[in-house]
Amino acid sequence: VVARFRGTGTQRILLLAHMDTVYLPGMLAKQPFRIEGDRAYGLGIADDKHGVALILHTIGLLNALNFRDYGVLTVLINGDEEVSSAGSRTLITKLGSEHDLVLSCEGAGQEDEIRLTTAGIAAVQLKVTGRASHAGGAPEQGRNALYELSHQILQTRDLSNTETGVKMNWTLANAGSARNVIPAEARATADVRVLRVTDYDGIEQKVRDRIRNQLIPDTRVEMVFERTRPPLEA
Repeated sequence: VVARFRGTGTQRILLLAHMDTVYLPGMLAKQPFRIEGDRAYGLGIADDKHGVALILHTIGLLNALNFRDYGVLTVLINGDEEVSSAGSRTLITKLGSEHDLVLSCEGAGQEDEIRLTTAGIAAVQLKVTGRASHAGGAPEQGRNALYELSHQILQTRDLSNTETGVKMNWTLANAGSARNVIPAEARATADVRVLRVTDYDGIEQKVRDRIRNQLIPDTRVEMVFERTRPPLEA
């Protein structure tokens, strides 16, 4: 959703917010929207419905005051931020370059402040290929991809660094096709956060170095390092 308001000034200002949340289908029935006193509760209230509300109330206030001392005031509210704005990134980049000031109306935590930096996001996609075999009849003929994946996860679990702000945490994993079959394939995904663009290279290289150490012979370990959103450095 894009809206533009043209004023009598010169400054070009862009306000950003997003509508999507990370909640699974069915959660709305368990946590319905409600208002208690001066507080609202519900899915995505802090991320990022409050940002949408802030923008709407700000525009309403400026209109009520007949304040137009700006050149262009643009509002952009997207629906794919939680998956790294894959569909709207080009538009965000284009509009951002056309404005003098961009304010992303995301939460800054408990503090009442404006943040001048944001963490960059990346993902580690790990795929292990082994060999299937009957788990009861001939397990020794298989190559257990789940065992290898577990080994890789455990040996890369300590790559976060509090001093540099690098964070890497394994969050998703799956393997196998049936209870009685040695899994021939296993996959895992890790969430990565960095504060500097240069830290992408460092954490990627550390993962690649670690996964060279394999547990199960004749398995193949493949890694994709996906840089989804760069950090905003001070």
